[in-house]
Amino acid sequence: MNIGRRYMSSIEKLRDKPAVGLVFKGIHKSSIRQDCLCRVLPRSCEIVTLSTFGILMENAEMERALQKRVYAFLPEIPDVTMKVITVVSRNDYTQYYQQMKLAFFKDKTDRSKCLLLFCNQAGRTLAQRTARVLRICSGGVTPSVWGGVVKDLYVCNSKNIDHDERCFSYAFCVGIVIVGAIDSWSIVIDEDCNTKELVEQKLESFKNHVSLRKHSIGYMFACCERGTNMFDETDVESTIFKKLFPEVPLVGCFGDGEFGENTVPNYNFSLGEDYWYHERSTVFLIITYGQKLT
Repeated sequence: MNIGRRYMSSIEKLRDKPAVGLVFKGIHKSSIRQDCLCRVLPRSCEIVTLSTFGILMENAEMERALQKRVYAFLPEIPDVTMKVITVVSRNDYTQYYQQMKLAFFKDKTDRSKCLLLFCNQAGRTLAQRTARVLRICSGGVTPSVWGGVVKDLYVCNSKNIDHDERCFSYAFCVGIVIVGAIDSWSIVIDEDCNTKELVEQKLESFKNHVSLRKHSIGYMFACCERGTNMFDETDVESTIFKKLFPEVPLVGCFGDGEFGENTVPNYNFSLGEDYWYHERSTVFLIITYGQKLT
């Protein structure tokens, strides 16, 4: 497999051993093998690739970037468990959400819990069912939740590259469960929040409940009907986020259906019958870890 020098040089700059990687990319026709980094990353690193309707980095929302990619990695963090559960078949689906349920709730302590949930369009119903089951089982714990529906979804099969020429597997759904010594918050900017003023108001409320540590990363998943389609200008929601959280790197994408939970107390938001599933919304997530800032 030929990985371009620009990718290699970027990977070499990683300071910490990566545990989970997300690849956000636009829809393009070139071979997906060039997206896989399994031969230059540790075999323990899980890589999930999202083929989306647009990508973003910092305050640049590239809604029609067909060839560009954004890579985001979470490193190995002491006392933090990250587990990737992949749904590769719609038959015997129960085993997959049972794995997510076990990974998500086997720890009965009040440690932070975070779920990243993705699906392709064929797996939408499966992912909605997963979200419904997990939320019902969450009890008194309010986990942060972030993700959505993308066009194509696949995971690195790096552990089997010696036995299988394919280094990737297509997936209907992927759940990434993160539990342990991190703090995380998520917020849903719903479809009624359709002006810059309303978005900023919601994100200011979000900021008032976020306490950053030494290391942080922000994620944004927006419906493809938002962005310029809603605001008649580019980079609106990402720019507001970066204004309020200038020190937090922001990555993400545009999709066609969103998963999210609101973790801001006393926030008047109706989850509706689909629980964590939303449409025409934008979901933000912040994960932060390390030494607490004073």
